[in-house]
Amino acid sequence: MSDEEEYMSSEEEQDEFVPDPERAKLLKEEGNKEFRAQHYKLAAELYGEAIDNDPSNDVYYANRAAAFFMRKQYKEALADCEKALELNPKHIKALMRMAKCYVQQGELTKARLTYERVLELDSSCNPALVEMQNISKGQKFMEGARKLMYPAPGEKRDVQKALLYLKNARRLLGDFPDIMRMEGDALVGAGKYKEAIELANTILLQVPNSSDGLVLRGTAHYYNEKFPLAINHFKQVLGRDPDHKKAAAMYRKTKQIEKLKEQGNEAFKTRQYEQAIEAYTKALEVDPEHEAMNSKLYCNRATALYRLERWKECFEDCNRAIDLNDEYVKAYLKRGQVSQKLDLYEEAVRDFERAKQLDPENRDIRSQLKDAKLAAKKAKRKDYYKILGISQDANDNEIKKGYRKMALKWHPDKHSEKTDEERDEAEKKFKDVSEAYTVLSDPAKRQRYDSGQDLEEMGGMGAADMNDIFSMFF
Repeated sequence: MSDEEEYMSSEEEQDEFVPDPERAKLLKEEGNKEFRAQHYKLAAELYGEAIDNDPSNDVYYANRAAAFFMRKQYKEALADCEKALELNPKHIKALMRMAKCYVQQGELTKARLTYERVLELDSSCNPALVEMQNISKGQKFMEGARKLMYPAPGEKRDVQKALLYLKNARRLLGDFPDIMRMEGDALVGAGKYKEAIELANTILLQVPNSSDGLVLRGTAHYYNEKFPLAINHFKQVLGRDPDHKKAAAMYRKTKQIEKLKEQGNEAFKTRQYEQAIEAYTKALEVDPEHEAMNSKLYCNRATALYRLERWKECFEDCNRAIDLNDEYVKAYLKRGQVSQKLDLYEEAVRDFERAKQLDPENRDIRSQLKDAKLAAKKAKRKDYYKILGISQDANDNEIKKGYRKMALKWHPDKHSEKTDEERDEAEKKFKDVSEAYTVLSDPAKRQRYDSGQDLEEMGGMGAADMNDIFSMFF
């Protein structure tokens, strides 16, 4: 052997690791110190070095299992518990930690059996008794939440109460997978999308690329109307598992509603209002539970109906939009506009006032509210244009023609042989016709009338006035 080969062999012998049980004890103490300081990653590393120096010591495995558990590395913690119990089948702490790992992995039957092993070793072990009771209580809360979340036909769903049940179940059982899945559905159902995303992040922290976590986060984005983000999440799941039913269903639903909404918007922009209405109607059928989106779709359809002067249908769609979202400014504005078309002036004022309350800095809303109040004020007066059967832009000749026609129709002489009630009604109508002509035939009075002044502010008319006007024409 050459001098160089002999030197390398000697160096390799010097670098060869030699277990040191005494050093292992020191490393364990350092690990305990870091564990108490909640530095669980460093604690796990120190316990790992202790194991390297004394691989036959069950305590070190049990300690590292505790550190893994605190880091939510349940698979690794369970493996260390199994090794500790292989070395010492009566290691109660290892059994307790193993049971907790089973709970976090959703294996409650194994957890209960493991706690029973603890009680066989020490029947007075109160922590084991408490944990077994927690499993039973937690399961009851879960079952109650499941019935509230997924009720039998004819029963009502109650996500808020389900969330309370799940909160208690999670308090007793921790981050139990089934609890988190149900809690995610409940949070989405309650419209708590931010909290649903936070829960999804917790799941993904425990299990990177978890299908449950990705589908939950994607669903929250979907109901928060962030469709591109939602689609991306569902595609990630389907890329690994093309048969994942929920991801596939949510992906199709998201793509469909996005496509139909866009079709409706494009048709509206090109004034193809019937096609827009058809697209919005189909989009509304995709997901009846998507209240935020459906509120907008109803409002969009109402706007298309408004353009077609289908006032009543427009009004009904505005009602539906507001029922789903009582803070939807656009829906209040549209309902206020169509209410005026239906002569519902006071209702229009209320809608514009609500819109102003929701968006107080919007000048256009303030302007529409002002106009609506004026229209409501005008509506309380006699409609002279309607009384004469003419349009609001009628010229002098049309005003005279309208007067002649309506004065002849309601002149008391034509109704002299009718009942007292009918004669009184005719006289009233004749008086209204004369009033209307007096105001509309006078440019100054007409301008004041059109600006919204009350009849009382413009002066009244007597019977002599009516006869004088009639004699001028006949």
